[in-house]
Amino acid sequence: MSYRYSLVMDDSALTLAERFRRACKIRGVTFRSLEGDYPKLPYGYASFIATGRRTNLSPEMVDRVSTLLGVSVGWLINGAGPMFVEDERSRTGARGRDNRAKAEEILRLEGEYPNDEIAAASDRAAETTTAGRSVRAWRDEIELEIRVERRAVQAAEAEVRRTRRRGAPIARA
Repeated sequence: MSYRYSLVMDDSALTLAERFRRACKIRGVTFRSLEGDYPKLPYGYASFIATGRRTNLSPEMVDRVSTLLGVSVGWLINGAGPMFVEDERSRTGARGRDNRAKAEEILRLEGEYPNDEIAAASDRAAETTTAGRSVRAWRDEIELEIRVERRAVQAAEAEVRRTRRRGAPIARA
């Protein structure tokens, strides 16, 4: 069985530019999407890294690039170790949790849903994964969970009303 991108191959033979391009391709990000205002990279910087015109990165830039791509610093610099950070302190996971908090705050500010519904829906949405979700994806997922829960409650209330109309006793859980 062969994979196009093996995560266990020896990447030390690759250049920084090749490892950078590989990480971008696997993560599905464009160079331009990594560039912008802080904490992103300065405009043109990602292209310089990808073409090999920028090879000596400062420790701050290495950390920033690895955080944006969700790869380990050791792998990015010299191809050593695992490509992705998999433990609880995963940079991608931390960014996903930050985005989750931002999405919750946006929903609170919009004022359409009560805080307790937002918190409960956010917890349900987080059961799948926190890694790599954008603020918009978190917001949409939380809002979907709220709608699903509301529909379930409405269906249960409708069933209670139908049962009462028939005069049958209501089963309590």
